[in-house]
Amino acid sequence: EVCRRIKDDPETAFIPVVMVTALDRPEDKVQGIEAGADDFLTKPVRREELIARVRTALKMKDLHDRLQSAYKGVDRLNEHMMLALTSFEPLSFDRDAIEMDLAKRLLVPDERAPQALLIVSDEGNVGRMYRRRGGGEITRDELHLNPPSLKSVSPDEGEVRISNWWQEGKTLPEYQSRFPKEVFNLLKFVENFAAFRTGGTLVVAFNYAGDVSAFEAEVLKGLAIHTLVISTMSRQIQETERAFRYSVEALSRAAEENDEETWEHTIRVNEYARTLAEEIGMPSRFVEDIGFFAQMHDVGKIHVHPDILRKPGKLTPEEWEVMKSHTIAGAKILGEEPRLKMARNIALSHHEKWNGSGYPYGLKGEQIPMEGRITMMADVYDALRSKRPYKPAFPHEKAYKIIVEGDGRTTPDHFDPDIFEAFKRRADDFADIFERYKGEDE
Repeated sequence: EVCRRIKDDPETAFIPVVMVTALDRPEDKVQGIEAGADDFLTKPVRREELIARVRTALKMKDLHDRLQSAYKGVDRLNEHMMLALTSFEPLSFDRDAIEMDLAKRLLVPDERAPQALLIVSDEGNVGRMYRRRGGGEITRDELHLNPPSLKSVSPDEGEVRISNWWQEGKTLPEYQSRFPKEVFNLLKFVENFAAFRTGGTLVVAFNYAGDVSAFEAEVLKGLAIHTLVISTMSRQIQETERAFRYSVEALSRAAEENDEETWEHTIRVNEYARTLAEEIGMPSRFVEDIGFFAQMHDVGKIHVHPDILRKPGKLTPEEWEVMKSHTIAGAKILGEEPRLKMARNIALSHHEKWNGSGYPYGLKGEQIPMEGRITMMADVYDALRSKRPYKPAFPHEKAYKIIVEGDGRTTPDHFDPDIFEAFKRRADDFADIFERYKGEDE
């Protein structure tokens, strides 16, 4: 009955039970085994046999505990990967946050968890040590290491390394001498470690509770690989994004070469648009995108002859029609690529007006994309502040008055009312942006 109760309780079910009894009938042995006994010995029992049977039962218990720990480790690995994937933002990847999550899952307090995790980056001389402190708190320390000092713990590429001090043929004090002093100063002593190296990154877990085995090493390997995969994906996507942004900026600069506008103008329009988007409460991704893509508003001017763009006098009706075509030309240049959708909308609609008097399609009110309405205000302000062949540069006060009160050509009903009010609230910021990014001739 005692054995049955032990085995029925999930908390004690895997405690090994060796039943020693004077009962020697076969049915008694069967009843004991059915009650959950791991072994059954009939008296009289030889001492050597009992010790051997107990050792075997304890080995089986240790194997079960290691398998159970490995299972929990795999479960933590899956949780870590799910969190990394569901929160994955490659353009704003936070390596430190992903590493901290890895450390929390690996160092989670249980009967076999390690006490510390060292991650050494590709450059080989900068490491980050995560340690489990009282109450489960994880701390992080940055270490400056001498790469040769890591040879004693670093395995070959793609391999794991396991070390328990008593298996190394050294005393515990002698064992400490193999570790970099920066590591030893933080940990004070090391009893064992598991290490894994891949992609130039070394991951080492120190001071497991009990001997470290292949089970723990494989969990460490799995967690490290998942983290490094996410990090590599992010780095590659960021490299692609940088190339994409460089191409967009190059296209914007090419359009400027055909016009009197300057690179400073495009920067200012980006910043004005970002300011307005923030002020009216647009989502952060929208704010970030318009703060980059607003510069594409006049990309279609590549298709307009420089003589028209730089003409000091009034354009003829025919020339004006050619000038207006730059909106449609810009949309055609940018095409249907989803990543350029905002840029295309800006190029096509930044001359549309809230009251429907704009071009190329005479859109009215909310028919005009939000990014077009915002960029239209940004472009109008900067055009008023900038020198053109047909007009001088106006000071901030005059530009503000023309937008707010109108001058015949520009009237308040050209603008989305919410954006109009946002401009009035942030007018001082517009003035600051112009001064900050003012060109040499402005």
